[in-house]
Amino acid sequence: MTRLRPKFSLSTALLVLVVANAVVLLESHWAPWVVKATMEQNPQIGFAAAYLSASFSPEGERIVLAGAESEVVDSSSLKVLVHLSGHTDRVAFACFSPDARRIVTASDDKTARVWDSI
Repeated sequence: MTRLRPKFSLSTALLVLVVANAVVLLESHWAPWVVKATMEQNPQIGFAAAYLSASFSPEGERIVLAGAESEVVDSSSLKVLVHLSGHTDRVAFACFSPDARRIVTASDDKTARVWDSI
């Protein structure tokens, strides 16, 4: 069974869903939710690379995705802005600090990292 991992932006009318190996960005302005953008993970990595979490930045302009590939994407287009590489195993969780200046990641390699945000 596929688990949905929805996250709402607190400052915009956006909802991001992490569904197995894809990310779906939905938007609503007092109307039904509509698909704004989608992004599939690199199929060469395989099912183990499924995204595990997604978190909006406080201003709602960026999303940090965690999984075998972890990256920061633009919340309006899902265009990758930066890859977060350095863990030796998949990243289970990632989120922005309240001031959006840092990103923290927690990995199955039993480490946590703090990154400067872009």
